[in-house]
Amino acid sequence: MSVTRRERDGGHVTWVARWLAEGRHHSRSFQRKADAVAFEREVRRQAQLGAHAPGVPSRDALVEWLRTWWARDSGAWARSTRSVHGRVLDRWVVPYLGAVQLRHLGPARVRDWRAEIQAAGCPPNTVNSAMSVLSAALGAAVRDGLLPANPCSGIRRLPHQVARPHALAPLEVERIRAAMPTMRDVVLVGLLAYAGLRPEEALALTWGSVGRTLVIDAAYTYGERKPTKTHQRRSVEVIPPLARDLALLRPWRAEPDALVAAHDRGGHLDLDVWRRGVWRPAATAAGVKATPYDGRHTYASLLIHEGRSPLLVSAALGHASGELVWRRYAHVFEEARLAPSVTMVDAIEAARAELERAGLRPGCAQEAVRVLRS
Repeated sequence: MSVTRRERDGGHVTWVARWLAEGRHHSRSFQRKADAVAFEREVRRQAQLGAHAPGVPSRDALVEWLRTWWARDSGAWARSTRSVHGRVLDRWVVPYLGAVQLRHLGPARVRDWRAEIQAAGCPPNTVNSAMSVLSAALGAAVRDGLLPANPCSGIRRLPHQVARPHALAPLEVERIRAAMPTMRDVVLVGLLAYAGLRPEEALALTWGSVGRTLVIDAAYTYGERKPTKTHQRRSVEVIPPLARDLALLRPWRAEPDALVAAHDRGGHLDLDVWRRGVWRPAATAAGVKATPYDGRHTYASLLIHEGRSPLLVSAALGHASGELVWRRYAHVFEEARLAPSVTMVDAIEAARAELERAGLRPGCAQEAVRVLRS
């Protein structure tokens, strides 16, 4: 380690600190000798303390660190996590902060960036998501000694109002069901609205898990079969209207590991493709504005109108606690309190009878299964 004086053409003088680290020679120039000496002293101290020495803030650009962090850590993430984090980084972080050196990323710069992406139209929930990803990346930089502290720490999340859950009336569900092109799609509607499965759980359901109850222990998302969102197994009662639909779809000799809602080659459906190619046309034909996930809200609403407690609704939905159900569906509990209770089966059967009187019923059992890519 050394500090040397360097004089350039024109009489300009700089001071150069040189040191050896991991078998490689490094150097750094300073305008003032005192700065070079102080830096050399810090490098010497770090060499003495080894890997446990606190680091000097890095001059690397954020985008360079993000590449390192991604290559090292993302392999342990779920495929869905990699996809979501990648979109957030590419859209809201790298274009705004990618060229900023780590040593210049203080709390004030992070708050300025947050205000900038808000002004660019980033909604509050996405701003919070971008902050979380950036904080994770900079937290790893702190652990590697590239930053003394995480500049995202202490910056509060933006408040945002969570949209009220959209529950469908049984008649709306039945209209969508009647517009479905195949029996497989009819059953998918029933699994969502009359068993409360998340769409990803419905795509992973196998015939070995179907009996008097459905055993929910897997999900299929981003081309990957994995545990449920809460990593918990749950059982859901198969009510008679759903049981009849399942019986019409079930093969004579169903293999236990065969998918209930498979594409024509027996593999997993792609949720985005099914949503665009099957659900949306059927919902449009039925005159109902809804998403597949609204089926889960519908199931919760039907349970609540039966008079079920938050704890029982939570168990059926696979939530960790009844508190979440109470917060999310408080308005539905209040509506149910002011109205006579109606069983889910009675409400569904009444809706089906009304459609039959109008001459509408699922006519898909004889139709060919639509080809969807896996």
